[in-house]
Amino acid sequence: MRKICVIVGVIAVFLVWCSGCGAGQMLYGEDAKCEIFVTEDIVVNYKECEYTVLEEEVEAEQIGELTGYIYKNIDGLMFSTVYMDEENIDEIQVAIDDSFYKAVKTELLSEEQVPLALPTEDAEELFPKQLTVNEENATQLIGDGVIYQVTDETVDKESVGSYLTSISTSVVFDNTTKEVLPNEEYIKIDWSGETSHAKSRTLWIYTHAYKVKGEDYNTLAVNINGEYYEADLVEEI
Repeated sequence: MRKICVIVGVIAVFLVWCSGCGAGQMLYGEDAKCEIFVTEDIVVNYKECEYTVLEEEVEAEQIGELTGYIYKNIDGLMFSTVYMDEENIDEIQVAIDDSFYKAVKTELLSEEQVPLALPTEDAEELFPKQLTVNEENATQLIGDGVIYQVTDETVDKESVGSYLTSISTSVVFDNTTKEVLPNEEYIKIDWSGETSHAKSRTLWIYTHAYKVKGEDYNTLAVNINGEYYEADLVEEI
């Protein structure tokens, strides 16, 4: 019992210490905090050097050592930690949401390198706020005056971006016409799949729609039957 009390006491002291110094300072040290500011570009100030964040993503295997932190949300993007390879101090890597982006010393920024742009309010407004299944073609989604066509292309989980909207619809449709079948036809389906009647129909369970990282409103990721599929804007109505 005494051992448990000692452990609880140590934890309590630890929590008080954390609350006083801040989690970032506790983990990385006082000089590891990075300032971030936005003018025309996104700039990270790390150890008195300014780095411009580029739109160039970096694979997790290519990042350096964890050396600093930001922990700031700007226009829906979460800037969290900073990484550096000590053999190349002219660049750092910045964790933004679930991805890593390259940043170079601002003074060394070349014309070929493209700074990362924050999502504009106008661009965000172009994404659909709601989506419904097209009754005449169950492989299409209608929303906010546009039609998206679901493709056969899958989207890997690492490329799935932020959540857009819930669809939450199950549909059974004719494979030839793509028309959604009425409920009375739905319950007649031979779920064993042994008849030609059953083979001509498909069940899709739509759950949610998401952005695709690096893509604009023309391409979405849609979860169907537990897989993410690409849906492309095909028509404005």
